[in-house]
Amino acid sequence: MPKIIPKRTFSELKAALRRWRRLTIRDNFLFQKTMQEYPELCKRLCELIIGRKIVSISFPTTEKSIKMRRTSKGIRLDVYVLDETGRVINMEMQPVRKKNLPKRMRIYQGLIDLDWLEQGHDYDDLAETWIVFICDFDPFDLGRSVYIFHTACDEAPKLKIDDGSTKTFLNARGSSRKIDKELLAFLRYVAGKSTKSKFVRELDAALQSVKNERKWRLEYMVYDFAMYDKLKEGLEKGLEKGLEKGLEKGRKEGHEKGRKEGRKEGIVTSLKNLILNAGITLDKAMEMLGVPSRERAQYAAALGMT
Repeated sequence: MPKIIPKRTFSELKAALRRWRRLTIRDNFLFQKTMQEYPELCKRLCELIIGRKIVSISFPTTEKSIKMRRTSKGIRLDVYVLDETGRVINMEMQPVRKKNLPKRMRIYQGLIDLDWLEQGHDYDDLAETWIVFICDFDPFDLGRSVYIFHTACDEAPKLKIDDGSTKTFLNARGSSRKIDKELLAFLRYVAGKSTKSKFVRELDAALQSVKNERKWRLEYMVYDFAMYDKLKEGLEKGLEKGLEKGLEKGRKEGHEKGRKEGRKEGIVTSLKNLILNAGITLDKAMEMLGVPSRERAQYAAALGMT
């Protein structure tokens, strides 16, 4: 069934189209659709990341979601593929810094394993997994482009538990040069830098092709509007909460000043929710909330993201 765009004003439609045109590989939606539409490029990226030749990959579903119970909080995976050996490769685009990334990866690992068991597999048959977070920032501030983790013994670091799980963080802002040239070119592409890589040129052409597809544009706009409505509701609640605090403060410092402080606090709260929960950039969050250009620097400073 085709996606139906909810009734919107002309200005809202124009704003959504502008957001669509500005999307890059860092956007979860566009990254996912490009990988699904061009499986050979997805396979090549998987090979670059895990450092192994892959014969073939398959997408179990077009959009993999894992939820153990009806009332539990599930996860929606960006790119979830199986190779010819049954190995699970999960790639997640992380455009903004989040303090809880390691714990988020732990949840992904646990839910992927539980989902595998729910399908009727035995513990002995747990799939080998590679969970990859592609970050547009350095998650550990060590300057490396690649961080690969396995479970090792504290007393004997060379002793590792062969549980079949590998956790990888890619840093698009890293300075490492001793990695595969094509992988390094991909990370430069994620960071918005130019590169002469053949793989990246093909990937960018594929991404632009996806952006030119009407069906993906419509699907994104439906998603964008739904997200906007949800965030708008959150903003109103955040502003209301911030205003209440501001008015309380205003009784002591003057009502007008308190009202301004309340508005600012409400916007800061809403920006935090957008960035942490929706996984979007600060600039996009401020655009969605209608923060004037002249005020954006002060909100970035308030969030410590200058």
